[in-house]
Amino acid sequence: MNYDEFRDSHDMEFHGKLYKIMLNLCQYRDKETKVSCIRAEVYDEESEGLRTICAPCTEFKFPEKKAACKTCVYYAKGYCHKYETARKKDDEACEYYVECDE
Repeated sequence: MNYDEFRDSHDMEFHGKLYKIMLNLCQYRDKETKVSCIRAEVYDEESEGLRTICAPCTEFKFPEKKAACKTCVYYAKGYCHKYETARKKDDEACEYYVECDE
């Protein structure tokens, strides 16, 4: 999975706060501590600005994005990008399709 696919299908959680828009993400090893770290540039909805976070990898979580009602994370313009098939309106939905109670 490349970076574009990853940021389109995952959110980033850092210290309990969920960031839905990742602009840049890179992994590096800290020269002093030799610990594997992540540098992430994200959009912070609270401050309505960009934020850069640098911390050890163990402090980050990357949950899959939640789709909105009647949508699919991978479905766009009549095509399922997860299974690489065309999907008609009445086709059976896969596990990534979200049905919501009305």
